[in-house]
Amino acid sequence: MNPKQKRRYLTAVYLILVITAITLLILGFDHETNSWQSVFLNLSTELFAVAAVFFLVDFMFSVGDWELSERVDELVKQLQEKRPSADSFFQDPPSIDTFLQTANSIDLCGITLTSTLNKKFDTIRKKLLDGANLRILIIAPEFQTLQMAALRSEERDNVEYYQHRLGATLNDIESFHKNWLNSQKPAGNLAVRFMKYPPSFGIMSFDKEKDTGTMVIELYPHHTGYGLPPNFVITKQEDPKWHSYFAEQFEAMWQAATDWQPGINVTNILLTDSSQARVEDILMTRLPPLEPFLKNAREIKISGYALERTVRENMSILEGRLKAGASMKILLLSEDKLTIKPGIRKGRYYDQALSLKATLKNLSWLSHESKNLASIEVRFMDEEPNFNIISIDSNELDGHIFVEFYPMEWVSEGRPRIELTKARDAYWFQYFETQFEAIWAKSRPFTLDEYHLDETPDQF
Repeated sequence: MNPKQKRRYLTAVYLILVITAITLLILGFDHETNSWQSVFLNLSTELFAVAAVFFLVDFMFSVGDWELSERVDELVKQLQEKRPSADSFFQDPPSIDTFLQTANSIDLCGITLTSTLNKKFDTIRKKLLDGANLRILIIAPEFQTLQMAALRSEERDNVEYYQHRLGATLNDIESFHKNWLNSQKPAGNLAVRFMKYPPSFGIMSFDKEKDTGTMVIELYPHHTGYGLPPNFVITKQEDPKWHSYFAEQFEAMWQAATDWQPGINVTNILLTDSSQARVEDILMTRLPPLEPFLKNAREIKISGYALERTVRENMSILEGRLKAGASMKILLLSEDKLTIKPGIRKGRYYDQALSLKATLKNLSWLSHESKNLASIEVRFMDEEPNFNIISIDSNELDGHIFVEFYPMEWVSEGRPRIELTKARDAYWFQYFETQFEAIWAKSRPFTLDEYHLDETPDQF
Protein backbone atom coordinates (compact mmCIF):
# COMPACT_ATOMS: atom_id res chain seq x y z
CA MET A 1 0.00 0.00 0.00
CA ASN A 2 1.52 3.32 -1.07
CA PRO A 3 1.49 6.41 1.25
CA LYS A 4 -1.46 8.09 -0.49
CA GLN A 5 -3.65 5.01 -0.23
CA LYS A 6 -2.65 4.58 3.41
CA ARG A 7 -3.57 8.21 4.20
CA ARG A 8 -6.95 7.84 2.53
CA TYR A 9 -7.65 4.65 4.47
CA LEU A 10 -6.76 6.23 7.83
CA THR A 11 -8.87 9.34 7.07
CA ALA A 12 -11.87 7.13 6.36
CA VAL A 13 -11.38 5.28 9.66
CA TYR A 14 -11.18 8.57 11.60
CA LEU A 15 -14.35 9.85 9.92
CA ILE A 16 -16.24 6.67 10.78
CA LEU A 17 -15.12 6.85 14.42
CA VAL A 18 -16.01 10.54 14.76
CA ILE A 19 -19.39 10.14 13.06
CA THR A 20 -20.21 7.13 15.23
CA ALA A 21 -19.17 9.01 18.39
CA ILE A 22 -21.30 12.02 17.45
CA THR A 23 -24.28 9.76 16.72
CA LEU A 24 -23.96 8.06 20.10
CA LEU A 25 -23.58 11.43 21.77
CA ILE A 26 -26.82 12.68 20.22
CA LEU A 27 -28.64 9.47 21.17
CA GLY A 28 -27.41 9.84 24.77
CA PHE A 29 -28.69 13.39 25.14
CA ASP A 30 -32.03 12.54 23.54
CA HIS A 31 -32.68 9.33 25.48
CA GLU A 32 -35.01 9.66 28.46
CA THR A 33 -33.75 6.59 30.28
CA ASN A 34 -30.76 7.37 32.44
CA SER A 35 -29.14 3.96 32.05
CA TRP A 36 -29.14 4.09 28.24
CA GLN A 37 -28.15 7.71 28.30
CA SER A 38 -25.07 6.79 30.34
CA VAL A 39 -24.21 3.93 27.96
CA PHE A 40 -24.42 6.12 24.82
CA LEU A 41 -22.43 8.92 26.41
CA ASN A 42 -19.71 6.58 27.65
CA LEU A 43 -19.41 4.90 24.25
CA SER A 44 -19.28 8.27 22.52
CA THR A 45 -16.59 9.57 24.87
CA GLU A 46 -14.50 6.41 24.43
CA LEU A 47 -14.73 6.59 20.64
CA PHE A 48 -13.62 10.24 20.72
CA ALA A 49 -10.73 9.20 22.95
CA VAL A 50 -9.71 6.33 20.66
CA ALA A 51 -9.85 8.58 17.61
CA ALA A 52 -7.80 11.25 19.39
CA VAL A 53 -5.15 8.75 20.55
CA PHE A 54 -4.79 7.14 17.12
CA PHE A 55 -4.62 10.55 15.46
CA LEU A 56 -1.84 11.69 17.79
CA VAL A 57 0.14 8.47 17.27
CA ASP A 58 -0.36 8.62 13.50
CA PHE A 59 0.69 12.27 13.48
CA MET A 60 3.90 11.51 15.32
CA PHE A 61 4.81 8.76 12.87
CA SER A 62 3.77 10.94 9.94
CA VAL A 63 6.29 13.56 10.97
CA GLY A 64 9.00 10.93 10.67
CA ASP A 65 7.64 9.82 7.30
CA TRP A 66 7.63 13.40 6.05
CA GLU A 67 11.23 13.87 7.13
CA LEU A 68 12.22 10.59 5.42
CA SER A 69 10.30 11.56 2.29
CA GLU A 70 12.04 14.92 2.21
CA ARG A 71 15.40 13.21 2.57
CA VAL A 72 14.61 10.81 -0.30
CA ASP A 73 13.45 13.69 -2.51
CA GLU A 74 16.60 15.64 -1.73
CA LEU A 75 18.79 12.61 -2.50
CA VAL A 76 17.04 12.03 -5.82
CA LYS A 77 17.49 15.69 -6.68
CA GLN A 78 21.20 15.53 -5.89
CA LEU A 79 21.64 12.39 -7.99
CA GLN A 80 19.90 14.05 -10.91
CA GLU A 81 22.01 17.20 -10.66
CA LYS A 82 25.36 15.61 -9.83
CA ARG A 83 27.50 14.05 -12.67
CA PRO A 84 28.38 10.41 -12.01
CA SER A 85 32.01 9.81 -11.08
CA ALA A 86 34.34 8.70 -13.89
CA ASP A 87 35.69 6.07 -11.51
CA SER A 88 32.28 4.42 -11.47
CA PHE A 89 32.12 4.50 -15.30
CA PHE A 90 35.58 3.42 -16.44
CA GLN A 91 36.78 0.04 -15.31
CA ASP A 92 39.67 -2.38 -15.60
CA PRO A 93 39.69 -4.48 -18.77
CA PRO A 94 36.86 -6.98 -18.21
CA SER A 95 37.13 -10.67 -18.97
CA ILE A 96 35.58 -11.45 -22.36
CA ASP A 97 35.57 -15.24 -21.93
CA THR A 98 31.82 -15.45 -21.29
CA PHE A 99 31.04 -13.13 -24.20
CA LEU A 100 33.23 -15.17 -26.57
CA GLN A 101 31.81 -18.49 -25.47
CA THR A 102 28.16 -17.48 -25.90
CA ALA A 103 28.30 -15.16 -28.94
CA ASN A 104 27.52 -16.24 -32.49
CA SER A 105 28.58 -12.93 -34.01
CA ILE A 106 31.92 -11.39 -32.99
CA ASP A 107 33.47 -8.12 -34.23
CA LEU A 108 36.99 -7.19 -33.09
CA CYS A 109 38.65 -3.87 -33.91
CA GLY A 110 42.03 -2.64 -32.71
CA ILE A 111 45.53 -1.57 -33.71
CA THR A 112 46.99 -5.09 -33.95
CA LEU A 113 44.84 -7.13 -31.47
CA THR A 114 47.94 -9.23 -30.80
CA SER A 115 47.27 -9.85 -27.11
CA THR A 116 43.55 -10.51 -27.57
CA LEU A 117 44.01 -13.06 -30.37
CA ASN A 118 46.97 -14.73 -28.66
CA LYS A 119 45.33 -15.08 -25.24
CA LYS A 120 41.95 -16.17 -26.64
CA PHE A 121 43.35 -18.22 -29.54
CA ASP A 122 41.77 -21.57 -28.58
CA THR A 123 38.40 -20.02 -27.72
CA ILE A 124 38.22 -18.06 -30.98
CA ARG A 125 39.30 -21.05 -33.05
CA LYS A 126 36.64 -23.22 -31.41
CA LYS A 127 33.96 -20.56 -32.04
CA LEU A 128 34.87 -20.48 -35.74
CA LEU A 129 34.68 -24.25 -36.00
CA ASP A 130 31.31 -24.14 -34.19
CA GLY A 131 29.93 -21.78 -36.84
CA ALA A 132 30.41 -18.29 -35.40
CA ASN A 133 30.81 -15.26 -37.67
CA LEU A 134 34.07 -13.43 -36.89
CA ARG A 135 35.20 -10.08 -38.29
CA ILE A 136 38.65 -8.69 -37.47
CA LEU A 137 39.68 -5.09 -38.21
CA ILE A 138 43.36 -4.14 -37.74
CA ILE A 139 45.89 -1.70 -39.19
CA ALA A 140 47.34 -2.33 -42.65
CA PRO A 141 50.84 -3.79 -43.04
CA GLU A 142 52.15 -0.57 -44.58
CA PHE A 143 55.07 1.55 -43.42
CA GLN A 144 53.03 4.76 -43.15
CA THR A 145 50.36 3.09 -40.99
CA LEU A 146 52.90 1.39 -38.72
CA GLN A 147 54.74 4.69 -38.41
CA MET A 148 51.56 6.51 -37.34
CA ALA A 149 51.00 3.90 -34.64
CA ALA A 150 54.61 4.25 -33.44
CA LEU A 151 54.44 8.06 -33.35
CA ARG A 152 51.59 7.79 -30.85
CA SER A 153 53.36 5.26 -28.64
CA GLU A 154 55.98 5.52 -25.90
CA GLU A 155 58.84 4.85 -28.34
CA ARG A 156 58.08 7.01 -31.34
CA ASP A 157 60.81 5.62 -33.59
CA ASN A 158 60.17 1.95 -32.86
CA VAL A 159 58.19 0.99 -35.97
CA GLU A 160 59.59 -2.54 -35.71
CA TYR A 161 57.58 -3.09 -32.51
CA TYR A 162 54.31 -2.74 -34.40
CA GLN A 163 55.68 -4.70 -37.35
CA HIS A 164 56.44 -7.67 -35.07
CA ARG A 165 53.08 -7.44 -33.30
CA LEU A 166 51.20 -7.22 -36.58
CA GLY A 167 53.23 -10.16 -37.91
CA ALA A 168 52.21 -12.26 -34.90
CA THR A 169 48.57 -11.27 -35.43
CA LEU A 170 48.69 -12.24 -39.12
CA ASN A 171 50.20 -15.61 -38.17
CA ASP A 172 47.28 -16.24 -35.80
CA ILE A 173 44.81 -15.18 -38.51
CA GLU A 174 46.48 -17.55 -40.99
CA SER A 175 46.03 -20.37 -38.45
CA PHE A 176 42.37 -19.45 -37.90
CA HIS A 177 41.82 -19.44 -41.65
CA LYS A 178 43.52 -22.80 -42.29
CA ASN A 179 41.72 -24.52 -39.41
CA TRP A 180 38.40 -23.08 -40.55
CA LEU A 181 38.93 -24.14 -44.17
CA ASN A 182 40.10 -27.61 -43.17
CA SER A 183 37.07 -28.24 -40.96
CA GLN A 184 34.55 -30.65 -42.44
CA LYS A 185 31.61 -28.26 -42.27
CA PRO A 186 32.72 -24.62 -42.05
CA ALA A 187 29.35 -23.07 -41.22
CA GLY A 188 30.53 -19.71 -39.93
CA ASN A 189 32.65 -17.05 -41.57
CA LEU A 190 36.04 -15.39 -41.07
CA ALA A 191 36.61 -11.94 -42.58
CA VAL A 192 39.62 -9.68 -42.00
CA ARG A 193 40.21 -6.12 -43.21
CA PHE A 194 42.98 -3.53 -42.91
CA MET A 195 42.66 0.12 -41.89
CA LYS A 196 45.00 2.77 -43.34
CA TYR A 197 45.25 4.42 -39.90
CA PRO A 198 45.48 3.36 -36.25
CA PRO A 199 42.06 3.73 -34.58
CA SER A 200 41.59 5.91 -31.49
CA PHE A 201 39.64 3.20 -29.66
CA GLY A 202 39.20 -0.54 -29.73
CA ILE A 203 35.88 -2.33 -30.08
CA MET A 204 34.96 -5.86 -29.06
CA SER A 205 31.34 -6.45 -30.01
CA PHE A 206 29.34 -9.59 -29.27
CA ASP A 207 25.96 -10.40 -30.86
CA LYS A 208 25.25 -6.76 -31.65
CA GLU A 209 22.04 -7.61 -33.52
CA LYS A 210 20.51 -9.33 -30.49
CA ASP A 211 18.84 -7.67 -27.51
CA THR A 212 21.64 -9.11 -25.36
CA GLY A 213 24.31 -7.38 -27.49
CA THR A 214 27.36 -6.23 -25.52
CA MET A 215 30.40 -4.12 -26.41
CA VAL A 216 33.70 -3.54 -24.65
CA ILE A 217 35.31 -0.22 -25.65
CA GLU A 218 38.96 0.59 -24.92
CA LEU A 219 40.29 4.13 -25.31
CA TYR A 220 43.84 4.03 -26.67
CA PRO A 221 46.45 6.18 -24.87
CA HIS A 222 49.05 8.53 -26.35
CA HIS A 223 52.74 8.21 -25.38
CA THR A 224 51.94 7.06 -21.82
CA GLY A 225 49.27 5.30 -19.77
CA TYR A 226 49.50 1.94 -21.51
CA GLY A 227 49.46 0.03 -18.22
CA LEU A 228 45.78 0.64 -17.49
CA PRO A 229 43.90 2.31 -20.36
CA PRO A 230 40.25 3.28 -19.75
CA ASN A 231 37.65 0.64 -20.64
CA PHE A 232 33.89 0.66 -20.43
CA VAL A 233 31.09 -1.78 -21.24
CA ILE A 234 27.96 -0.97 -23.25
CA THR A 235 24.87 -3.16 -23.50
CA LYS A 236 22.12 -2.84 -26.06
CA GLN A 237 19.40 -3.04 -23.41
CA GLU A 238 20.77 -0.40 -21.03
CA ASP A 239 22.64 1.86 -23.49
CA PRO A 240 20.79 1.59 -26.84
CA LYS A 241 21.93 5.03 -28.07
CA TRP A 242 25.65 4.48 -27.51
CA HIS A 243 25.51 0.82 -28.48
CA SER A 244 24.14 1.94 -31.84
CA TYR A 245 26.79 4.68 -32.09
CA PHE A 246 29.76 2.34 -31.70
CA ALA A 247 28.14 -0.30 -33.93
CA GLU A 248 27.91 2.35 -36.67
CA GLN A 249 31.53 3.33 -36.02
CA PHE A 250 32.67 -0.24 -36.61
CA GLU A 251 30.65 -0.54 -39.81
CA ALA A 252 32.01 2.78 -41.15
CA MET A 253 35.60 1.68 -40.53
CA TRP A 254 34.88 -1.75 -42.02
CA GLN A 255 33.51 -0.26 -45.23
CA ALA A 256 36.56 2.00 -45.62
CA ALA A 257 39.04 -0.85 -45.04
CA THR A 258 40.68 -3.23 -47.54
CA ASP A 259 40.37 -7.02 -47.58
CA TRP A 260 43.00 -9.33 -46.15
CA GLN A 261 44.33 -12.11 -48.36
CA PRO A 262 46.15 -15.23 -47.11
CA GLY A 263 49.93 -15.21 -47.45
CA ILE A 264 50.71 -11.56 -46.64
CA ASN A 265 54.23 -11.33 -45.22
CA VAL A 266 54.64 -8.28 -43.01
CA THR A 267 58.42 -8.79 -42.77
CA ASN A 268 58.77 -7.53 -46.36
CA ILE A 269 57.81 -4.00 -45.34
CA LEU A 270 60.63 -1.51 -45.72
CA LEU A 271 60.99 0.08 -42.29
CA THR A 272 63.34 2.90 -43.22
CA ASP A 273 62.81 6.28 -44.77
CA SER A 274 62.90 5.88 -48.53
CA SER A 275 65.25 8.87 -48.76
CA GLN A 276 67.89 6.78 -46.98
CA ALA A 277 67.65 3.83 -49.35
CA ARG A 278 70.36 3.22 -51.98
CA VAL A 279 69.39 3.14 -55.63
CA GLU A 280 71.41 -0.08 -55.93
CA ASP A 281 69.00 -1.67 -53.46
CA ILE A 282 65.91 -0.64 -55.44
CA LEU A 283 66.69 -0.90 -59.17
CA MET A 284 67.20 -4.27 -60.85
CA THR A 285 68.95 -5.13 -64.12
CA ARG A 286 66.62 -8.09 -64.72
CA LEU A 287 63.09 -8.90 -63.70
CA PRO A 288 62.60 -11.87 -61.40
CA PRO A 289 60.72 -14.88 -62.80
CA LEU A 290 57.06 -13.86 -63.06
CA GLU A 291 55.54 -17.29 -62.46
CA PRO A 292 55.36 -16.96 -58.62
CA PHE A 293 53.49 -13.67 -59.01
CA LEU A 294 51.21 -14.88 -61.82
CA LYS A 295 50.26 -18.30 -60.44
CA ASN A 296 47.26 -16.98 -58.47
CA ALA A 297 46.64 -13.76 -60.42
CA ARG A 298 43.10 -12.66 -61.20
CA GLU A 299 43.91 -9.47 -63.13
CA ILE A 300 46.98 -9.03 -65.37
CA LYS A 301 47.97 -5.83 -67.20
CA ILE A 302 51.06 -5.58 -69.43
CA SER A 303 52.28 -2.73 -71.61
CA GLY A 304 55.33 -2.41 -73.88
CA TYR A 305 56.65 -2.21 -77.42
CA ALA A 306 56.06 -5.75 -78.70
CA LEU A 307 56.26 -7.87 -75.49
CA GLU A 308 57.33 -10.89 -77.54
CA ARG A 309 59.67 -12.29 -74.89
CA THR A 310 57.43 -11.49 -71.90
CA VAL A 311 54.42 -13.28 -73.42
CA ARG A 312 56.42 -16.18 -74.88
CA GLU A 313 58.23 -17.03 -71.65
CA ASN A 314 55.00 -17.08 -69.63
CA MET A 315 52.62 -18.82 -72.06
CA SER A 316 51.98 -21.82 -69.83
CA ILE A 317 51.13 -19.88 -66.67
CA LEU A 318 49.06 -17.34 -68.64
CA GLU A 319 47.05 -20.15 -70.22
CA GLY A 320 46.31 -21.63 -66.80
CA ARG A 321 45.22 -18.29 -65.33
CA LEU A 322 42.93 -17.52 -68.30
CA LYS A 323 41.27 -20.91 -67.98
CA ALA A 324 40.78 -20.15 -64.27
CA GLY A 325 38.87 -16.98 -65.15
CA ALA A 326 41.58 -14.32 -64.96
CA SER A 327 41.46 -11.24 -67.20
CA MET A 328 44.29 -9.69 -69.23
CA LYS A 329 44.87 -6.23 -70.68
CA ILE A 330 47.71 -5.95 -73.20
CA LEU A 331 49.04 -2.60 -74.50
CA LEU A 332 51.28 -2.79 -77.60
CA LEU A 333 52.89 -0.16 -79.78
CA SER A 334 51.09 0.25 -83.10
CA GLU A 335 52.81 -1.61 -85.95
CA ASP A 336 53.36 1.54 -88.00
CA LYS A 337 55.39 2.98 -85.10
CA LEU A 338 57.70 -0.01 -84.79
CA THR A 339 61.17 0.06 -86.30
CA ILE A 340 64.24 -2.11 -86.60
CA LYS A 341 66.10 -1.46 -83.38
CA PRO A 342 69.81 -2.07 -82.71
CA GLY A 343 70.58 -4.76 -80.22
CA ILE A 344 73.38 -4.50 -77.70
CA ARG A 345 74.85 -7.92 -78.30
CA LYS A 346 77.51 -8.00 -81.00
CA GLY A 347 75.83 -5.24 -82.98
CA ARG A 348 72.77 -7.35 -83.80
CA TYR A 349 69.49 -5.81 -84.92
CA TYR A 350 65.98 -7.11 -84.31
CA ASP A 351 62.74 -6.43 -86.15
CA GLN A 352 60.07 -5.23 -83.73
CA ALA A 353 57.34 -5.74 -86.32
CA LEU A 354 58.16 -9.45 -86.43
CA SER A 355 58.16 -9.53 -82.62
CA LEU A 356 54.72 -7.91 -82.60
CA LYS A 357 53.36 -10.53 -84.99
CA ALA A 358 54.74 -13.28 -82.78
CA THR A 359 53.07 -11.70 -79.74
CA LEU A 360 49.70 -11.40 -81.50
CA LYS A 361 49.98 -15.00 -82.64
CA ASN A 362 50.61 -16.18 -79.06
CA LEU A 363 47.79 -14.02 -77.66
CA SER A 364 45.39 -15.32 -80.29
CA TRP A 365 46.32 -18.87 -79.37
CA LEU A 366 45.81 -18.14 -75.66
CA SER A 367 42.42 -16.61 -76.39
CA HIS A 368 41.44 -19.62 -78.49
CA GLU A 369 42.57 -22.09 -75.83
CA SER A 370 40.72 -20.28 -73.06
CA LYS A 371 37.56 -20.30 -75.24
CA ASN A 372 36.78 -16.75 -74.21
CA LEU A 373 37.81 -13.91 -76.48
CA ALA A 374 36.70 -11.37 -73.91
CA SER A 375 39.29 -12.64 -71.40
CA ILE A 376 42.10 -10.89 -73.31
CA GLU A 377 41.79 -7.25 -74.29
CA VAL A 378 44.39 -5.76 -76.62
CA ARG A 379 44.97 -2.13 -77.56
CA PHE A 380 47.54 -0.32 -79.70
CA MET A 381 49.43 2.79 -78.56
CA ASP A 382 50.17 5.49 -81.13
CA GLU A 383 53.07 6.95 -79.13
CA GLU A 384 56.27 5.24 -78.03
CA PRO A 385 56.15 4.53 -74.26
CA ASN A 386 58.95 5.47 -71.90
CA PHE A 387 58.53 2.32 -69.83
CA ASN A 388 56.96 -1.12 -69.71
CA ILE A 389 54.44 -1.95 -66.99
CA ILE A 390 53.53 -5.39 -65.66
CA SER A 391 50.65 -5.00 -63.18
CA ILE A 392 49.40 -8.04 -61.26
CA ASP A 393 46.23 -7.82 -59.10
CA SER A 394 46.59 -4.07 -58.61
CA ASN A 395 43.29 -3.89 -56.70
CA GLU A 396 44.47 -6.33 -54.04
CA LEU A 397 46.58 -5.47 -51.01
CA ASP A 398 49.29 -7.91 -52.15
CA GLY A 399 49.34 -6.48 -55.68
CA HIS A 400 52.62 -6.08 -57.60
CA ILE A 401 53.79 -3.78 -60.38
CA PHE A 402 57.06 -4.15 -62.31
CA VAL A 403 58.31 -1.16 -64.28
CA GLU A 404 61.04 -1.34 -66.94
CA PHE A 405 62.49 1.98 -68.12
CA TYR A 406 63.57 2.39 -71.73
CA PRO A 407 66.97 3.99 -72.39
CA MET A 408 67.53 6.76 -74.90
CA GLU A 409 70.65 4.95 -76.14
CA TRP A 410 71.56 1.30 -75.72
CA VAL A 411 74.81 1.66 -73.81
CA SER A 412 74.61 -1.59 -71.82
CA GLU A 413 72.58 -4.76 -71.69
CA GLY A 414 71.13 -3.99 -68.28
CA ARG A 415 68.11 -1.69 -68.13
CA PRO A 416 66.70 -0.19 -64.94
CA ARG A 417 63.73 -2.07 -63.55
CA ILE A 418 61.85 -1.68 -60.30
CA GLU A 419 59.39 -3.78 -58.28
CA LEU A 420 56.53 -2.00 -56.47
CA THR A 421 54.09 -3.47 -53.96
CA LYS A 422 50.80 -1.92 -52.94
CA ALA A 423 51.49 -2.50 -49.24
CA ARG A 424 54.97 -0.98 -49.26
CA ASP A 425 54.98 1.60 -52.08
CA ALA A 426 51.44 2.96 -51.99
CA TYR A 427 52.12 6.29 -53.74
CA TRP A 428 54.29 5.07 -56.64
CA PHE A 429 52.23 1.93 -57.02
CA GLN A 430 49.14 4.06 -57.61
CA TYR A 431 51.15 6.40 -59.86
CA PHE A 432 52.11 3.70 -62.36
CA GLU A 433 48.69 2.04 -62.11
CA THR A 434 47.16 5.39 -63.10
CA GLN A 435 49.70 5.71 -65.92
CA PHE A 436 48.61 2.38 -67.38
CA GLU A 437 44.91 3.24 -67.20
CA ALA A 438 45.49 6.69 -68.74
CA ILE A 439 47.38 5.21 -71.70
CA TRP A 440 44.78 2.45 -72.03
CA ALA A 441 41.96 4.98 -72.19
CA LYS A 442 43.39 6.76 -75.24
CA SER A 443 44.72 3.68 -77.09
CA ARG A 444 43.06 2.00 -80.07
CA PRO A 445 41.15 -1.26 -79.39
CA PHE A 446 42.14 -4.36 -81.34
CA THR A 447 40.19 -7.62 -81.39
CA LEU A 448 42.15 -10.84 -81.59
CA ASP A 449 39.64 -12.40 -83.96
CA GLU A 450 41.02 -9.93 -86.52
CA TYR A 451 44.29 -11.83 -86.31
CA HIS A 452 44.25 -15.22 -88.05
CA LEU A 453 45.95 -18.04 -86.20
CA ASP A 454 47.65 -19.93 -89.00
CA GLU A 455 50.36 -21.80 -87.11
CA THR A 456 51.33 -23.13 -83.71
CA PRO A 457 52.50 -20.37 -81.36
CA ASP A 458 56.07 -20.04 -80.18
CA GLN A 459 55.38 -21.02 -76.61
CA PHE A 460 57.66 -22.11 -73.81
